[in-house]
Amino acid sequence: MVVPRQHVPPSGYYRSWNNQFYILDILQRMSSETDDRRYLVLDSDCLCLRPLDEMFETIEHNGALLYDTGELPGRDINGLTREQLGCLFAEMSGKTPPTPPIYFGGEIVGITSGFLRRLYPLAESAWQESLRRHSTNQLKFNEEAHLLTYVYFLLGLTSDNASRYIKRLWTGIHFRNGQDDDRNLPIIHVPGEKRFGFLELYAAVANPESWFYHETNRALWVARIQKIMSIPRPTLRKLLCEFSTYAMARLTAK
Repeated sequence: MVVPRQHVPPSGYYRSWNNQFYILDILQRMSSETDDRRYLVLDSDCLCLRPLDEMFETIEHNGALLYDTGELPGRDINGLTREQLGCLFAEMSGKTPPTPPIYFGGEIVGITSGFLRRLYPLAESAWQESLRRHSTNQLKFNEEAHLLTYVYFLLGLTSDNASRYIKRLWTGIHFRNGQDDDRNLPIIHVPGEKRFGFLELYAAVANPESWFYHETNRALWVARIQKIMSIPRPTLRKLLCEFSTYAMARLTAK
């Protein structure tokens, strides 16, 4: 099934990430289902390498998953700080958060169909209000995680319950946050590997004769993928490759 993209920001809405509001189209489609289900939506640069049974039990028990990415107050998060998010929440809802709200990452949306039927109308209303605010040059939600964090706030959800299942892992030259325990997480989000690890992994996936299909030892199979994707940290070869790529890009840009 292909879900049409309808939640498209107008020109000039924000400088990047405007495709992220496609999650609203997905949520709208899922909310139309009449039976009870547990849904999981992940960014395309996430890897799922461990069983998800416990995570789905958490979704069932809590209604939704929320992932605290650990953003500090005062740090710009796609155009808004947590303090600015708090001000925006207060203006839109009339309820002032007691502290700067936690920013919940949009790379994972785990939700039950019952809870989704409560969440989606609020998300749609927030989307329409954000469009209106954009038209009058007011603060608005620049990306989907801003908006979803607000909706979680409206629903009284303020605590992380997903960080034991997922991590946003940075693997670049300038910033890395990997730890050995990351190898045991079910889901790893590796946004820095779009131009490196995913290309190498795709070559294996696209070749039916590769190790990806013929490695019979599950532990070795997972370990090889983790190494390619710099989990928990990049190899020296990968760092050198990334450095040479950036250096060449700077030279050709001059």
